[in-house]
Amino acid sequence: MKRFSHKNGTWFKSNDADIYYEVTGDNTGRPLLLLHGGMLNIESFNGMLSCLPDSFYFIGMDSRGHGASTFTDSLSYHSLCQDVEQLLAVLNVEKIDIIAHSDGGIVAMKLAESRPELVNSLVLIGAQWCLTDDDPAIKLYESITPEMWIEKFNDDVDYYHKINKQPRFNEFLLAVKAMWLDQSDNSYPKDKVKNIQCETLIIRGDDDFLVPCDHAVQLAEMINHAHFANIPFCNHSVHEENPALVSSLIMDFYQKLAL
Repeated sequence: MKRFSHKNGTWFKSNDADIYYEVTGDNTGRPLLLLHGGMLNIESFNGMLSCLPDSFYFIGMDSRGHGASTFTDSLSYHSLCQDVEQLLAVLNVEKIDIIAHSDGGIVAMKLAESRPELVNSLVLIGAQWCLTDDDPAIKLYESITPEMWIEKFNDDVDYYHKINKQPRFNEFLLAVKAMWLDQSDNSYPKDKVKNIQCETLIIRGDDDFLVPCDHAVQLAEMINHAHFANIPFCNHSVHEENPALVSSLIMDFYQKLAL
């Protein structure tokens, strides 16, 4: 059974961090990169992996600071994007299809607009493309503290301490929070999403509390070759809530592309 487990992977060096990754599926198949959301890790895709064909070569990477990957002082979507470029170089992958959730989607969009030769297609799940001053998510992000996160997600924090070889949870959470709130050029792709030329599938849960429907629709309108699916009865992590439906949509998308 294909799944990510934090048992069979390895690390590669990217600038000042050790980045953890695992592979599963058919190592002769088409490479498919999975980029998880903020404060999560590669195992958040396991539900989907069980629904997708074994013919793909699945590559999962813990983002800088997340899961089993380390970090130093700060995080940015720019540095996370550089880590993905380094991973593709390590694996000698010339062009990749990407399925990405939330923060992973932001990184995927930045890669697709800045290095279009590396990206064949995008599946973006619950991904923000900008953060405006009046975005309601700002108050939510500003309210987050390490103490609150530990109380609410104690099992996840315990697992982080188990798999990370240099655990620094408080510093890590504050670095993620700063990345979420950052509106500099190293942050969200913003209007640069107009430069994305690859086929893109945008998926949103109808009850997503972070990505309003009009935000996702606007993104779909800005990308030349975009398709949009709004899934009812699901929230921000729609791929975990209904992996069978999301996987079915993705395979329909890939069949359209003749992948």
